[in-house]
Amino acid sequence: MRNGNKKGFTLVELIVAITILAVLATIWFLAFKDYTRWARDSVRYSDVWVLTKGLELFHLKTGSYPDPDNYSSITHSWVLLWKQGVIWENVIENLNTLSSVPIDPLFTNEYAYSVSYDNQLFQIWLVTEEARE
Repeated sequence: MRNGNKKGFTLVELIVAITILAVLATIWFLAFKDYTRWARDSVRYSDVWVLTKGLELFHLKTGSYPDPDNYSSITHSWVLLWKQGVIWENVIENLNTLSSVPIDPLFTNEYAYSVSYDNQLFQIWLVTEEARE
């Protein structure tokens, strides 16, 4: 017996609707994951650009780059080549262009910074998420 007045969805209709929603949710999740990764990389590039401009201005004023914080000496055949450390309070105070220390948005650590033995060259090291693929 079939009652024509009953309203509702059949089991097949519900399964099809849930499957469509699951596929759409998966596509949205994968796309959103990429956008957040790109946004964090954008923050990293922006931080390094601001730091580079600040270091260049410091070099124009003083003729050298500031020493990294908590640095270790990198030597080769007992000759000092680099002073490798991090960008922290000492570097930021010398730059006078930033109000706070830039921190990696995902790993929450500071950026690595090195200067040559004569303080005439510098390097800033960062890890992007697009390079991890």
